[in-house]
Amino acid sequence: MNREMRLRIMGKVCLLTFVLTAAAAALAAPPPPADIRVQFQGPATAAVYSPYVYTATVRNIGNQRADNVRLIVDLPKTNTSPQQFILGTLAGYNTTKCSIVSLKLQCDLGRINQNQQQVITFNLALPISSQTLKLKATASTTSNEPNQSNNMVELTPTLGYPTVEITSANVLNSHCTGTGLTSYFECEKFPSS
Repeated sequence: MNREMRLRIMGKVCLLTFVLTAAAAALAAPPPPADIRVQFQGPATAAVYSPYVYTATVRNIGNQRADNVRLIVDLPKTNTSPQQFILGTLAGYNTTKCSIVSLKLQCDLGRINQNQQQVITFNLALPISSQTLKLKATASTTSNEPNQSNNMVELTPTLGYPTVEITSANVLNSHCTGTGLTSYFECEKFPSS
């Protein structure tokens, strides 16, 4: 066997060894981790005191299941002191999965397999307010999830006010003198303010 032939055979052996080593490494590597993504939908404009449906969708777009998935929705809060309340009327959420914890809607979603999702809906009626009212949905998992950039999303609905034209009426004017309040809703919580 001449030298040229030996080099060709050695080159093929080296190439075959490289291919087999790469294949073995690919088989031994763990599959890509779980990756949960949150999408949050609601009205762009919310007429005050009207209930609207808000929908949070938590989907596992990764390649492993996500365990102990939790969704937390931060809701607007009153500027009252010492107690705070949810600024608005919350209703219609799944009480089996969700509860109110520290003025936030907290939902325990359990396990979400790859390409599966959990959907949480709730109704919220926002009051007249001088502050910008934001809602934030954040999901978490106890599974390995290196990419957390898609675990949080915010909604900032614009408040819509009805146009009321009064031609003739007896009107009761009420007000409160609370300090630092941003909504009459807060005065309704504490009528003596």
